[in-house]
Amino acid sequence: MNSYLKKYPMRRLCQGLTLVELMIALVLSLLLMSGAISIFMSSKQTFKLEENVSRIQESMRYVASRFINDFAGGGFYGCAQSSKDGNSNVTNVVSYSGGDDWKTPLYDFAQPLIGVEGASGAPDSLTMHYAKAGVAVPVTTSMGSQTGSVPVDQNVATYSELEAGDIISVSDCDALAIFMLTNDPGNSGLLAHDTNTTLNNVSNSEAGIQHVFGDTRFSAATVYEMEAVNYQVLATGPVGSKISGLFATRLGGERQLLIAGVQDFQITYGVDQDNDGSADRYTDWDSVGSANLDLITSLRIFLEINPGTPVADSQGKMADDETREFTFTIKLRNRGGTI
Repeated sequence: MNSYLKKYPMRRLCQGLTLVELMIALVLSLLLMSGAISIFMSSKQTFKLEENVSRIQESMRYVASRFINDFAGGGFYGCAQSSKDGNSNVTNVVSYSGGDDWKTPLYDFAQPLIGVEGASGAPDSLTMHYAKAGVAVPVTTSMGSQTGSVPVDQNVATYSELEAGDIISVSDCDALAIFMLTNDPGNSGLLAHDTNTTLNNVSNSEAGIQHVFGDTRFSAATVYEMEAVNYQVLATGPVGSKISGLFATRLGGERQLLIAGVQDFQITYGVDQDNDGSADRYTDWDSVGSANLDLITSLRIFLEINPGTPVADSQGKMADDETREFTFTIKLRNRGGTI
């Protein structure tokens, strides 16, 4: 045997892996694999976080633009101003008789804005009323009486947009009235407001609108189509999970989800107490008081937004690291000076 090894020395070195070497190789492989998996999972989590932040930022931009478009023009009813700087007496004969109580504020034009304070820290809601500036039709001659049809210029391009069921404001610099249009004007140039017509659960509570618009004793009058929008946060989502979102409802429409992931919506109202056009204090709706509603000149809005992913009912809200808070102020342009 020894002579054989001496004769063939290289064959002694041709051996396989030992069990110890194999185990070491496996351990090293597992370490390398776990490192690769860790890097992959970390990258995936980072990507998800960046994607969620991007979604939230986009939601913030969209919500802010919608609020500015709808709220900044709040209180524009026509020539007669709705704030303390002018005649704030609104003759509103529009009546809603549907069973959805949350729609009622949409048709209450006595105040440009109507807030609802959320109970026990729940989200607030807000309804804003305003005239569509692009749909203005001049009144041509006198109504004749408070119950008469409103004669308007049918040669104006926006006249063709008026139809039965529209909510209309008519104003001069002395008075302002809001009613539901009860006829299709066609070529007549007359806007009727009788009490016998009900469309989509909306009607006029009385035919008289407390003023004879177009009379030569008063300044020129103009007709506008009115708009109203309600914003509120509601829970939605499949059974067993939920996601809150910001919903909007407009005149004659149903609730529409604008943004999923809005989990809190708080509003404070800027009150101008010294008549300089600027808000002196911000307070919630219940603290404003009916006597101070005409003193509201701006809104401060707080939003808490998450990426819009459904959350299990047992979990409640999303974790704080997955939400962002957003606060901004909107000046009501038709109700005073600067913020």
